[in-house]
This record gives sequence, structure tokens and C-alpha cells, in this order.
Amino acid sequence: MGGVISINGLVGGYSLLAAVVIAGLTVVASLGAARLGEVRFHRMARWGIYLTALMFAVASGAMARALYMSDFSIAYVASYTERALPLGYKLSAFWAGQEGSLLFWALVLAMMVAAYAFIRRHDHSRQQAITLLVLAVTLGFFASLLTFVDADKLPFSPRHPVPADGMGLNPMLQNIGMIAHPPTLFIGYAGFTIPFALMIAALVCGSLESWIGIARRWILFAWIFLTIGIILGAQWAYVELGWGGYWAWDPVENASLLPWLTGTALLHSIFVQQQRSMFRLWNVLLAGGTFILCIFGTYITRSGIIQSVHAFQPSLIATFFLTFMILCTIACLALIIFRWRRLGQQPAVRGKGDAFEKAPAMQGLISREGAVLLGNSLLVLMTVLTLLGTMSPVINERLTGRAITMQQNFYNTAVLPLALVMLLIMGAAPMLGYGLTKLGDLLRCVRVPLAISFLAAIVVSFIVGIPIPEDAPLKTVVRLMLLGPHSCTFVVAMTICCLLADFIQVLRARMRNVGGNLLGCAFAAIDASHRRYGGHMAHLGMAMIVAGIAGSSLFGQKESAQLVLGERTRIGSYEVSLDAVNRIRGANFTGMEAVVTLTTPAGKQHVLKPQIREYAKSRNGANAEVALMTNLAEDVYISALGFGSESSATIQVMINPLVLWIWIGGLVMTLGGVWAMLPTLMPAGQRVEVKQAVPVTQGV
Repeated sequence: MGGVISINGLVGGYSLLAAVVIAGLTVVASLGAARLGEVRFHRMARWGIYLTALMFAVASGAMARALYMSDFSIAYVASYTERALPLGYKLSAFWAGQEGSLLFWALVLAMMVAAYAFIRRHDHSRQQAITLLVLAVTLGFFASLLTFVDADKLPFSPRHPVPADGMGLNPMLQNIGMIAHPPTLFIGYAGFTIPFALMIAALVCGSLESWIGIARRWILFAWIFLTIGIILGAQWAYVELGWGGYWAWDPVENASLLPWLTGTALLHSIFVQQQRSMFRLWNVLLAGGTFILCIFGTYITRSGIIQSVHAFQPSLIATFFLTFMILCTIACLALIIFRWRRLGQQPAVRGKGDAFEKAPAMQGLISREGAVLLGNSLLVLMTVLTLLGTMSPVINERLTGRAITMQQNFYNTAVLPLALVMLLIMGAAPMLGYGLTKLGDLLRCVRVPLAISFLAAIVVSFIVGIPIPEDAPLKTVVRLMLLGPHSCTFVVAMTICCLLADFIQVLRARMRNVGGNLLGCAFAAIDASHRRYGGHMAHLGMAMIVAGIAGSSLFGQKESAQLVLGERTRIGSYEVSLDAVNRIRGANFTGMEAVVTLTTPAGKQHVLKPQIREYAKSRNGANAEVALMTNLAEDVYISALGFGSESSATIQVMINPLVLWIWIGGLVMTLGGVWAMLPTLMPAGQRVEVKQAVPVTQGV
């Protein structure tokens, strides 16, 4: 593509070319380190990683500068920005398009790889050399895509002639969610590359235990950011698209969910391997599968094989991602087959004194490791069902000649019940210890949470108007609890009660054996086991999310009304009045705004201002901006459907119960992951470990 190349384009293009060369040399140095074991090759490989990351940083700086300066001589800048675009959205345009988002992902990956190389700078083992080799190959792959593939769609391709102004950013991307959601998602995707490289190196070297301890924090780090990215994406869809929902099982939404499901399974099974030397095959498969699913998500986003509102235009880049994904899959499977016998063997662990003995095998499903196995099986099954649903247009077209897409009902019917069962397992798991637990002991521990959960389901059923017949036999009551709308209440209550019961047991044991005040003992107990209580917080957050999904999905209301100035109407338990219709103007848009007063049943008034905006550079028509009144009980969600004149407006009001608990639950899950990563806060001399007194939890 001809045209004048700006200084930003020159710096960015040559930096990416340098990244390709340096990554190639790093691959050679890593091979030398793995083959010869010389320290100088390890140093060369490590410095190659640092310099590759530096080149990506320089290229990204050039892109950010071009966006800030409105350098329309670069085609990407001209395609996704305009002079009137606010600065925050100008910079977020970095990841708005295919070329920029790929560059940003490569930058994040390079920074993480450089951080890993620095942290492990004193490791000169063969396994470390192979890990750096895999990471260097991955960085080289991204650098090559950004430098050579599809010349008209490279990040720094010139634009000729240079336009006076750009084409602007899609209105749906002009939201605070655009600034936060894609970066956190990319950090999550990139973070799973390091556990993948560690796993490959472990298989090559035959060291099937050592990689787990190094990989755990990287897995947790990636999982935290992927969780944040998914929650932020759901919240963005909720406030921006005007439909009142937050998850539509769109193919690109599913693409981010798939590695999250397998990454969650990996987090649980990797802990069991650390504690009991079990699930080695599980962890190898999950580490490889999670990384490959991250690449798969990028492939379907850029290939055009599945239609989605989130997808980019089809590009040649997708073919290279498909090839890379296939090669990674073949390499993983070949190494797993090569190490199959070792993966299936029970490893020797240190027993009493200096003697070694075989690690214990799983004795039954009623155990901590059994609960993890069941939970992982459900997570993998959910992954498979979601993957099949996502790829259903392609599969159906190959089989029937018609691209039939699975509707939301398929996912709600096939996937959500499995999520409820998994949540029940989350609740029961803290009551289980490693090794076989007697069923009677387990039932004694859960009898109080079980009774409270049934009571909570019955109470909620009356509150929401789904009564249980007074003369219903116990069998019918149980069936309604497990299969009817009450099931969500029962499962959420059971999970929360079990988590609380487990913590109360620990707290009582600490206060009895160590003494001290309630708050001090509670903090000391939580600080004594960050992994355990970080997991509890994540499970509690998941229960909150399920409660929010159930409330908003089962009991939401929606009504529309056409109002003139001063007119009032009642929607649900709220009174709505139209007080004004205003013309509005922003930096790059004009529009209409309805000033609506919402009066609650308690008489409190809230002024909400839904809008319809017309963006000067928009190619997609008008864009609705919703207005929200939110509290712990419900959201009142108002969107403007149209304006007949400056004295009337048509609005749509949705009452969505418990939606706020989805966002709170996401925050609690994230904090749980962060807590699990943090080191113990109390000084070693002040820490006192106290085991629980409950029989089934011995050995935790």
C-alpha cells in the first residue's frame, strides 16, 4: 500500500521487524542452552526475551503516540479515531481493531514473558531453557504476524491519501468498558502462555512435578484477570447495548468463557497435585487445553467462520492462528503420548525419615480429591457443550448445508444445570478431607446447612409467589427444591452455609486452643491459609453470581410506555413521569435526552436520563444510552426507544432483580484470587496453625 510513512509508522514498523529477528535469535540461543547447558546461552536467551519485549514496547509506544496525535497517515489510526474523539477513547482505540488488538496482546505477552525470565534468571536448567524456547517461539509468531502477514492490515500500514479526519470509533465502543474490558481479557489470555510453556518443558524433560509450583501463581494471575475481563464485559453489555441483559452466549463471549472454565479446573487440580501428587495427566491436559482455547478464541474472532457482533472482519491472520493452534495441539498430544506411562504412574514421595513411598491413590469420590475430580469433570463437560454450541453453525453447515446456530435455550438447558451441581460440590468440598470420608460423618457436618437451605428455598418461594402445596409429601418438596425454580435458592444457600460452617469450625477451634478476641482469631485463621480461604471467597462470589443470574432471569419485568411531558404511569411498583425532553451535544455526537423521575414504593425519587445519540462518524445509526437506578434488591433499567417530538418520548422500563449481586460476586471472586496469591501477612512468630476438630476435615 503506497503512501507517506510518518515517524510513528517508521518506528513502529522497524521495531516489529527487529522483534522478529531478536525472537529468532532467542530461539537459537534457547536451543543452544537446552543442548549444551552452557550458562552463556541461557544469558543470551534471557536477554533476547528482554530485547524482544522492548521492541514490542517501542512499537506500542509509537502506536499510542500516533493515536494521541491523530496521525491519519497510519491507516489504523484513520480507521478507528477522529479528531473530536475524547482522549480516553482515542487511546482505547489501540485495541478497538484487529491490528491494534493483536499488537496489544503481543505487548502484554512480551511483558509477562520478560517478567518470568527475570524472576527465573538464576535458573540455568535444561527445563528452563526449553521453557524460554517455547516462549520465544510464541513471541516470534506474534511478531511475524504483525510484520509480514496481510500487508494491507498491518498495524502501521500507511494511508494514502492522508485524510483530513478519521472515520471515528464505533459508538458501542465509546464506553468506559472499552477502556478496561479488552486489556484485562488480553492479560488473562497471555498469562496462560507461561504455564503452557512450563508444561511442555516438563514433558520434554520428564520432570512432571517441578513445574506445578512455578506455574501455580501464573495460572492464578491469568485466571484473576480473565475473571475480571469477563465480568467487565458482561457489565459493559448490560449498560451499553440497551437490551437489559449481560450474557447472550454469543460466540465471542463463549470464546472467553472456554479458557476460564478449563483454567478454573486447572487451578483446583494443580493444588491436589501439590498436596497429594495426583491428577498429573489432568493438569497436563488442562494446561495445554487452556492455552489452545485462548488461541481458538482469537481464531474465531478473526476468521469470520462464525457471525458475531464482536468479531472482526475476516483476515488472513486467522489462517495462521489456526495453523499455530493445530501445531500446538499436535505437540501437546505427542508429548503426552511419549510420557503416557510416567503420567499414569503414582510418583514416589518422601515418607517418614528419608524413606520414599508411593503417593496415595484416590480412595473414593467422597473425599477432597474426589470432589475436585467431580468438579473438574463438570467444568470440562461444560466446556465441551459450550464449544459444540459455539461451533454449531460450522458443524451444521458441514452436515446439513445450513448454518444453524444454537439458541440461548440450548446453553441454559445444557450448561446451567451443570453449573448448579458444580456449585453444590463447591459447598460440600470444605467439609471433606483428603482420603476417604465416611458418608455418615459428612451427613452430620452438612445437616445444619441442609436444613437452613431447605428453609431458605421455602421462604423465597413464598416471597416470589411460587408456593409449595401444604399437603405435598416430602418427596414432592425435595423434587421442587432440586428441579424447580427453588433449586437456585437451595444451591446458593447450601454453598454459603457450608462455607460458613467450615470457617466457624476453624474459628471455634482456634479460640478454644489459642485464645484471643473474635476478630483477631478470625483474621489469624484466614491468614494462616490463604489458598483455602481465597478459594472460599471465590466460591462465595460464584454463589452470589448464580443468585444474581437466577433473580434477574426468572423474575425480571419489562414494560414500555409512551409519555408526554408531565404524564405519569405505574410500571411494576414504581411510578414513572416524563419531566423534560432535551437536545444534547457532545464532543462528537448530538442527540435527545428524556428526563424521567422514578418514584419508589417508599416515596423516594430518582432522576434518570436515558438518551439516543447520533454520532457524526457512525455507520450504524443511532445509539441508545440507558439510565439505571440500582440497589441490592433490583435494578430499574430505563432506555429511550424514540422521541415523537420535544414534548413526548417512548421509554422502556425493565426491573431486573439482584443484578448488582452479579457484579459484587465478580468482585468477591477476584478478591479471593488475589488473597490466594498473597503471602501470609502475620510474622512467622505470631502464626499458630490450628487443625479443625471436625472428623471429616482431618488432613486438610
